[in-house]
Amino acid sequence: MIQNEVLFVIIDDLSIRKNAIQSTTEHGRNNAYQAANAVDGNITTCMRTQPIGAGTNVPDKTMWWKVDLGGIYNIYSVNILFRKYEGEGMFYDIGLDRPNNTF
Repeated sequence: MIQNEVLFVIIDDLSIRKNAIQSTTEHGRNNAYQAANAVDGNITTCMRTQPIGAGTNVPDKTMWWKVDLGGIYNIYSVNILFRKYEGEGMFYDIGLDRPNNTF
């Protein structure tokens, strides 16, 4: 008798140490806000873009950050940790970019 078996693999953090880029980078000491900080596995570091209108392509109308996972995966959940800075608001609109409009 042939049995069908299903193997589930749980990947804790698919984005860890993958290639990340962002629209602009806020100026900070020791590259404090680089895109790679968002996927370095350290919750005390963060990425941060320059405010809208302050980038090199003034006036920027959008800010973005993205990570290349290096493959095609079935994604069932995404967790994002936001940091709020004193006296500043948080603006976000989350979207997924997928090749060939497929999931």
